Amino acid sequence: MRVNLGCGALPLDGYWNIDAYDKNADEIADVLVWEPDVPVDEVRMDHLLEHLSIAEGPILMHRAAGWLVPGGVMVVEVPDMDEMMRNPGPHWVTDVYGIQSHAGEFHRSGYTSDTLTDLIYRVGLKPDRVERFRSTHPYRSGFPCLRVEAHK
Repeated sequence: MRVNLGCGALPLDGYWNIDAYDKNADEIADVLVWEPDVPVDEVRMDHLLEHLSIAEGPILMHRAAGWLVPGGVMVVEVPDMDEMMRNPGPHWVTDVYGIQSHAGEFHRSGYTSDTLTDLIYRVGLKPDRVERFRSTHPYRSGFPCLRVEAHK
């Protein structure tokens, strides 16, 4: 099983897409309490962690790491707060605080390459790749992002 936590309006093919706010998800559920029925091969969290509090993010990461089968993969993508602070763009307010169109669209925390990588290690995973990039996604074109791919 491959799960995409906090999919929003962007469910991924080949994944069980979970979101508390968007009807496009395969399952409407709070990712903080959701539990899989079967072992998980891959967990995706694309622009989810920044919507959780500083306390909730590590709790979810620890739980999700526990769902993974040996050799399972976790992919986490978040805004690159280090880059946003160094080079704020014209939309820095919504980049930092979220678009705030509903309760799930507020940014409640932020990550740098170091803090995200440290969190990956703290939940018992090993990072395979840490990538900094500018998003080409139509909802966040040019947005500075971090992606960490890790395995159990």
